[in-house]
Amino acid sequence: MKISHRLYKILIFLGGITTLSWLLLLPTDPKNIWLLGYSKSRAIMMLLVILYNLPIASFLILSFKDKKKYQKIIDFVKKLLLNKVLGKMIIRISFLAITVSSFFLFIAFGATNDHLHKIFSRLAPLMFLIVSNGIATLLFLYFNNLTSHQTVS
Repeated sequence: MKISHRLYKILIFLGGITTLSWLLLLPTDPKNIWLLGYSKSRAIMMLLVILYNLPIASFLILSFKDKKKYQKIIDFVKKLLLNKVLGKMIIRISFLAITVSSFFLFIAFGATNDHLHKIFSRLAPLMFLIVSNGIATLLFLYFNNLTSHQTVS
């Protein structure tokens, strides 16, 4: 079963949109209002998610408009992913990101300390984005046989 590059980018883009929506819907703190009712830290997080999603949206648009140029990019990325060192590094970073972010998500939703809960509930949308992108990346690499000749050791 192959997962197309377009489907992978759509999943990553939807993760970003979900994260942005989550950040927009978190309750605001009246004493930290800075821009449009949001604190500086939340506005910066939203800006980072938007900046993260812009290249992905651009690649999605490119995949529908200019298939030749898009295919050149895909071929270049495939060639890069067949490099064993780079492939192992991507796999390890994805596993580490999923593990650490999942830990923070568990703290965000399971913390009994009110102070910890407030801090980690604000970070939960970004942790969700990291976990969902890490899982999508690992599944994409696995189902497209881009890791078939690699063993993680």
